[in-house]
This record gives sequence, structure tokens and C-alpha cells, in this order.
Amino acid sequence: MGKLGSVIYRQTDGGSDNDAIVTHVFHWLLVHMGVVEKVVWIRLKSKHSHNIADRVFSMIKEKLWGQRGGGPGCAAPFDFEAIVKEALASQNGTVELAWQLANFDW
Repeated sequence: MGKLGSVIYRQTDGGSDNDAIVTHVFHWLLVHMGVVEKVVWIRLKSKHSHNIADRVFSMIKEKLWGQRGGGPGCAAPFDFEAIVKEALASQNGTVELAWQLANFDW
């Protein structure tokens, strides 16, 4: 078993930017370096619908920039959690953020 388990699932849009050589190398490195044993990569079709995801991003954008395109923004990445929780406070369920930080020296 790899350091993060045996299988990791990754879902991306189907655009050419996600099908770049860097993405394929990243997946290969995860397996080659023993981080996981297998990567299952789900690429969504072009023009797919996000539905709930689009609504969530719209709510967050409203907190950051407002309807007129101006607003406080986000001064630091870790301030983003409070902004997301405030934006989604009216929704059912809980808010959980997972930070995925990586530094690759290509």
C-alpha cells in the first residue's frame, strides 16, 4: 500500500489543459514514487454540467467580489476557509476544506 493508500481518485474537466503532459507525469510520479499504487482519473466530457458546483462557486465569488465586480477579495489562502463558510452558511450540511499543497521543481 502506498503512503496515501492503494488508490487515489482524481476528477478533472475534460479540457486540453488537463490533458497536458504535466498532468500525465504527475499521475505517473504518484505511482512511481510510492505515494499510491493506482490513480483512477475521471475526465468529464466537454460541456458537462456542474449544477451544485456552479452554484457553490457563484456564492463564494459573490462574497469575494460582489455583483459589481469589486470587493475585499482574499488576502491569504488560509483566510479562504472563513469566506467559504460564510458564503455557504445558508446551505444544508457542513463545510469541509481539504488543502492540497504541492511544490514541484520541474
